[in-house]
Amino acid sequence: PTIDPYEETVLPTVADPAWNGRLAEACVATHYRRLYPTYYIKAAGEVDIAYISEGQFWPVEVKWSTQLRPKDLKQVAKYPNSRILTKRKQGGVVMGVPTVPLPLALYALDDAP
Repeated sequence: PTIDPYEETVLPTVADPAWNGRLAEACVATHYRRLYPTYYIKAAGEVDIAYISEGQFWPVEVKWSTQLRPKDLKQVAKYPNSRILTKRKQGGVVMGVPTVPLPLALYALDDAP
């Protein structure tokens, strides 16, 4: 029991960078799952979400941090049609993988088949 759960639980959680990343991954997984069959890949590394659209496999890595480290992206970089959803405001390419601002990627799901 707590007097103010929002103040005592929610605010500290969203202020914690580690929890921010977990929440971002959960939001992305939930949104993709509404529209597509989704999976999680655990091999030499991990891929947060892999979804199937129109018979094709699409790996997606979520990185809600200011720094993208190559060791965290080596598994997703193995797939030719993968992408990374990021906290950054601009898209780009890291290790040959396109990056997309996470909010824009979720917004684009509205146009999904």
